[in-house]
Amino acid sequence: MAVTLILSACNGPAPSESGKGDQKVLRMSEEQEPPMLDSAKSSDGISFTVLANTMEGLMTFDSRQRLAPGVAKEMPKVSRDGKIYTFHLRDARWSDGSPVTAQDFEYAWKRALHPETASEYAFIFYDIENAQKYNQGKVKAESVGVKALDDKTLKVTLQRPVPAFLSKTTVPSFYPQKKAFVEKMGNRYAKEADTLLYNGPFKLAQWKHNSGWKYVKNDRYWDKDRVKLDEVSWKVVKDPATGVNLYNTGELDVTKLGGDFSSRLKGRKDFKPVTGASLGYLVMNQEQKLFSNEKIRRAVAAAIDREAHSKVVLKDVAPAAYGFVPPGITGDGEKTFREVVAERKSETDPAKAKKWFRGGLQELGLKKAPVIEYLTDGTELNRKTAEFIQEQLKKNLGLEVTIRTQPLKVYLDSVMKKDFDIAFATWGAAYNDPLYFMDVWRTDAPYNYGGWSDPEYDRLIRAARDTRELGEQVRMAGKAEQILVEQAPMVPLYYRSYTYLWRENVKGLIRPPAGPSFLLKHASVE
Repeated sequence: MAVTLILSACNGPAPSESGKGDQKVLRMSEEQEPPMLDSAKSSDGISFTVLANTMEGLMTFDSRQRLAPGVAKEMPKVSRDGKIYTFHLRDARWSDGSPVTAQDFEYAWKRALHPETASEYAFIFYDIENAQKYNQGKVKAESVGVKALDDKTLKVTLQRPVPAFLSKTTVPSFYPQKKAFVEKMGNRYAKEADTLLYNGPFKLAQWKHNSGWKYVKNDRYWDKDRVKLDEVSWKVVKDPATGVNLYNTGELDVTKLGGDFSSRLKGRKDFKPVTGASLGYLVMNQEQKLFSNEKIRRAVAAAIDREAHSKVVLKDVAPAAYGFVPPGITGDGEKTFREVVAERKSETDPAKAKKWFRGGLQELGLKKAPVIEYLTDGTELNRKTAEFIQEQLKKNLGLEVTIRTQPLKVYLDSVMKKDFDIAFATWGAAYNDPLYFMDVWRTDAPYNYGGWSDPEYDRLIRAARDTRELGEQVRMAGKAEQILVEQAPMVPLYYRSYTYLWRENVKGLIRPPAGPSFLLKHASVE
């Protein structure tokens, strides 16, 4: 039956019922459920997408993806030295009818920074005065540079001028939280649809774990008149074949495709390719003796044919990557980062890889490499990537690799605990800034999963952070990326691109290059 339905897709899908009747309903799919909807703790793309459509920060994006006031009623007043931002809030409401206040922002940001919260994304606040010191338990909360001057005025003091700061405030970590509600819910907070408060265009009305969830229009939202959809339903669909079948039978309006379906269905009117500012890469754990050796890491990088992976596994949908900053990320103000800093593309070289590998084993005093475990999550594409890497390392290095697959939530916990030898990971832009990518590999960065450290790299990133001149910032970030690629604590595999079946009557649905997968405020079903 599945084969029949998929092949019949070439002749067009069955019509959707989404736009019929009085209710305007959009039906979508996601590969896994959101692991964490507490905005102080969330860090993954699926959770960010749910939060971005049910919550709102000081700033947001308009229908043309331009930065615009959200809960802030206007653009903030910025001091002459670029370090102090004063936000004035509009009359926004929580879904329980209570007002969204400046205190809600101060509480939420400081809660994310509190050491006991153990937020993986606390680093995103570090541009704020004393935020890092508070996160490390060195100063009290009162020292942090965020202060509610009254119910509708929020003052933010930065350590240094940060050109990307306003973009940062669109990230879910910067969303408000109502202290009384969070404390009332206790450990139940954000675990179910009814243990969250919402201040965005939609609210979560239903959450059937591992099955799906549903948004409904938030009638308390300050800009509700611009929200055209009454309901958005999400179904957990773990493999593209099921998604295509559900789309063809009219049960989904938008579904993501895998490589095989991307090549097969390319050319249809409802086929939609989207480039995302993110990449997939391999990270090697420096605590594993084998990967503490630079020659071994460089051997792994040289042994993997990234172009073949792009062709065979990704079906030419996503290009091979040789750097850590994806195309489309801003650079010096006129050109993108990749236009200023060209990738140093390297050919797969099994002979050189074997030479490095033998040299590395000799330096480590090993006659033979141990069996290596490769960690990944459970999606079909990532499983195929794991099998491709397994074959490449066996063929070109003689390295035995076993594959461990885990559900997303468990997998995220494993990589944060460094419970892996090699892991597949992804990193996508929460906001448009090359340093958001380069910060990952700082010695003290929480997402430096492999524990790699290089003093010169750290120095360059600090210097790039301290300059206000974008051209100089990009130059230093480019030098840092060169160190990263040469020492190979990670192997960039591909710049992530996505393909969808996307009904032509679905309008205004934004798939932004940075941040959440979809923004639904301006979407409609005609």
